[in-house]
Amino acid sequence: MQQYNRYLSYEGRPGPVARVLMAVVAMIVAAASIVLGFFFFVAFLGVAMVFAIVVWFRLRTLRKQMGAATPSSAKGEGPVIEGDFTVIRERQDSQRDGP
Repeated sequence: MQQYNRYLSYEGRPGPVARVLMAVVAMIVAAASIVLGFFFFVAFLGVAMVFAIVVWFRLRTLRKQMGAATPSSAKGEGPVIEGDFTVIRERQDSQRDGP
């Protein structure tokens, strides 16, 4: 019985057949992890792109509605610049003439 078991286990260490099997299983698990990771990444990108397109179209219609609601002078059309100002202090006549 000992001679058949020596290829699978030898003094607590795995034998050559067991090491080859472990290496093959490790390569299969690594390859499967890489493939599944790639497909999950592609699926995530697809969902993210669909979400981004939906948000973009909804914001586009909202921007159109907001653009139609604002008057043309608020859109920046024309040479008119509107604004308010407050005089903080007035110059005296001597400062106005200057040197």
